[in-house]
Amino acid sequence: MVPLEHADAEQLADTLAPFLSPQGKIGAYSPTNTLIINDKTSVVRMLIKVIKGKADLSECQNFQNNPESKHQIPSD
Repeated sequence: MVPLEHADAEQLADTLAPFLSPQGKIGAYSPTNTLIINDKTSVVRMLIKVIKGKADLSECQNFQNNPESKHQIPSD
């Protein structure tokens, strides 16, 4: 669970959903503006880094050309 202060949990859940593995799930609990992420540990850790602003999805090796990811990020 990731409590948010400066972002809307429902909108962020929609934005991050394509970056989950096929088995992953993400949801929002609106009363506390919290994201609930259920996925592989490596994916959850990377998404938390992205949410905290410590990583950029385009730099995330886990997501680039990962056949298990629902979303492919083109490499430059």
